[in-house]
Amino acid sequence: MKKTILLISTAFAFMLLVNMSSIAQNQVTNGDLELWDNPNTPTGWDKTESIVQEATIIHGGVYSAKQQAGTNDLMQNVSGIVGGQTYTIKYYFLDNDDNARSRIWSYWLNGTSTLPDNQAELRPGAYSSNSTDWQEYSVTLTAPASADGLRFEVRTYNTNSGSGFIYYDDFSVEEGGTVVTEINNAYAISNTEIDIIYNIELSSVDPSDYQLTGTATITFSGATIDGSNAKLVHLTGASPSMTGDATLDNILDDGNGTNYDFYAGITPVSYLNTNNPGGTLQNGYTATFQGIVSANDNYNNVWFSDAAGQYNGTMIYDNGFDALVTVGDEIIVAAERDEYNGLTELKNPALISTVSSGNTPYGPDVIAGSDIEYTIASNTNPAEPWEGQLVKIEDFTVDSAGYNSYSYWCSVDIAKTKHVFKLADNVDYHLNNISLTVGATYQSVTGVVDW
Repeated sequence: MKKTILLISTAFAFMLLVNMSSIAQNQVTNGDLELWDNPNTPTGWDKTESIVQEATIIHGGVYSAKQQAGTNDLMQNVSGIVGGQTYTIKYYFLDNDDNARSRIWSYWLNGTSTLPDNQAELRPGAYSSNSTDWQEYSVTLTAPASADGLRFEVRTYNTNSGSGFIYYDDFSVEEGGTVVTEINNAYAISNTEIDIIYNIELSSVDPSDYQLTGTATITFSGATIDGSNAKLVHLTGASPSMTGDATLDNILDDGNGTNYDFYAGITPVSYLNTNNPGGTLQNGYTATFQGIVSANDNYNNVWFSDAAGQYNGTMIYDNGFDALVTVGDEIIVAAERDEYNGLTELKNPALISTVSSGNTPYGPDVIAGSDIEYTIASNTNPAEPWEGQLVKIEDFTVDSAGYNSYSYWCSVDIAKTKHVFKLADNVDYHLNNISLTVGATYQSVTGVVDW
């Protein structure tokens, strides 16, 4: 992970052209959506470049599919869905590798458009865990009224910086089944309140049915169903108050026999940093954070911090979140930690509230250019603690321009030693608002530390 200062700018706009390949269609037939139905061809699936046919490790039939973790997502569009009908979605997987994890990530469709309704039902929080046996993923859902299709996706992830494999077999989407009440998501909205999202609408709730365990055993004095969304339950009056830390918590709904893992309380941003002395959150579990927005690229990246200094900043990655906040907003947000090419980021954010606006962002912290020198290895100090944080580097020289002047190589001299770092354009696209002169020395530059 090379460290880069990203220059903060005013709003800008640009066009991104996307080339999407067509995705095969498969009709609901109350049968398998197998990857292989002849020896050589994956049938009806898109993104199969990383799939290898497996004839030894199988769950049923003649073949299974072997996929290297961290490569393309498997996906297939299933037509013939009828709004209001129930469907059982199922597949089997074998994960016996510490370097690989799997997760389903699917969408209801209307034509070619994805529907916002009930998406959480198709995105369970749990990732696969190691087992020498085949494991079954099965969920029964009621399709939204306007749905006429389903985009079925399975995603693989690298863990431990390794290169593991997942095996898949016996995919199916079938009509019918009984919808079981399940928690799809849960997140704190304060240190005494939790919001819980279910897969179906509830008619009644009882606070005595709920218990939170993890850092402490916590009960709640109040439980109410949201007035406009009967799938949303508000828990209030946590006793004792929740503590934000790196301990994974579990909320149990004993009345419906369902539970969910997440990080309770308002979690300090420092727990996102790979080298945080107090520990680091696991990827893929929802946690809640409160901080002030320090940068916004007006496209898909927002940076925020909850304090000045090391470990206290991070980036939120999402295609729509940037439109919800602006620099200086103090926000409460629930999201999942993830890593992309060594960069820590928050994904799938939900803006809980904007506490206030017009605040001065934390920092900038004055750091030496040597702290983010381009030769520093990924996830190592002194660069890593500044990742995502607003910083300032003083008295630097521009040595050369990068491609089309969309970046600059810069340096500082410390004790007669030259240290080189890079300025790039993730915040200010193509550096539309910045122009530096090669060979010139500048008093300071302010930006956020990226990858």
